Amino acid sequence: MGSAATDKILYTPGETYITIMILNYRINFMFLFWSRNVGNVEQQKKLRETPRAELRSVPEELAVFDNYIRVLKEKYDTTALCPYAWKLSPKEFSKPNTNSYAIPAGKAIALAILGITHGNELAGLAVVNDFLAYLASGFIELEVPIAVALSNVEAARKNVRFLDKDLNRSFSNDDTETLEGKRAKQLELFLKDTYRLLDFHQTSKPGIEPFFIFPYTVDGFDFARCVDPHRCIVTHWGESFSTEGGCTDEYVNSNGGCGISYELGQNGFDPYQIALGVNSALWALQVVTADIKGVACSRRNYLSRVENRGKIYTWEKIVPFPKDGLPIFDYGWDNFTLVEKGEVLGTFEGGNSDGLFRSEATGRILFPKYIDKETKFTSRPTELYRILKEIKESDLPQV
Repeated sequence: MGSAATDKILYTPGETYITIMILNYRINFMFLFWSRNVGNVEQQKKLRETPRAELRSVPEELAVFDNYIRVLKEKYDTTALCPYAWKLSPKEFSKPNTNSYAIPAGKAIALAILGITHGNELAGLAVVNDFLAYLASGFIELEVPIAVALSNVEAARKNVRFLDKDLNRSFSNDDTETLEGKRAKQLELFLKDTYRLLDFHQTSKPGIEPFFIFPYTVDGFDFARCVDPHRCIVTHWGESFSTEGGCTDEYVNSNGGCGISYELGQNGFDPYQIALGVNSALWALQVVTADIKGVACSRRNYLSRVENRGKIYTWEKIVPFPKDGLPIFDYGWDNFTLVEKGEVLGTFEGGNSDGLFRSEATGRILFPKYIDKETKFTSRPTELYRILKEIKESDLPQV
């Protein structure tokens, strides 16, 4: 594929999904039956004969991750950071007097890419693997150290969000008793040394579009715009995202780096979401590499010419989960659906109510908690839903 075609691929948003899917399939045909299962002849035969969509499973993808790391050890300096987390660094980067550039703020990792921070958000696992495929194939060459991590493998094996507690509420606290609390401590060891973080997530219910979500910083906003300028941004400031505990992006920010999270869509191995995630990871690597080296970046040049940038949202209202009774959402309240104040959202079982519950504000609904009568709580959720309001860039904190 010539440079003209490549420019068209990179700079024409309408063709991005199809193009990246084609590139991913190209890698799979060249590479899948080799690096995904090195030395296993029977498995290679199975891979050649099985449609790609049927190959996505957690055990399969975990094995693929291990195989890619084994392949990449021949190309890069590799360091095991903790289980299912690796640092990959160009062999020349750490040698004295070989580079005229360094990662800012004394950080050791230029970019960390995380998947399955929530165990049932499986696209992130595939995104990490397909990103590694580009490195292992030689299509992309690392010029700066990066980290890749599968955050909550044990939850992913059981296809659940978490085992003991939400991993993405377990950072910057003293929990060393729960499985997720212990895992957060392992991840913190390298996240505190991370310059930029891209953490891939999915929602439990459908949404109108993918979106970035992160605590606002100037650098974080710039990073998200560079990774995908057409995607909307949900951001907040002043208080933590949740009263339950700290998130990965908040932890990186608190240690002088910059973290953002990317919600790709409803959880599962969706090929279009995976393609979007891989595309974003590749752009993140290009942008971070160029910024660290202090060289021109085609993505920033493209960003300067983009007019139809994604919208910006923040909270209009966060509605807590009631202490008594059970709110049951009507079907169809997908993420980003527009709702009017007073509009009926669903039925209410028990408690002091007329049998219905209504929206407490006008805006777009986010993270509705769909719960049925059979749900057994170990602890009640802290939130029922959020309402978003659209803002302008000039409304963001000027700090």
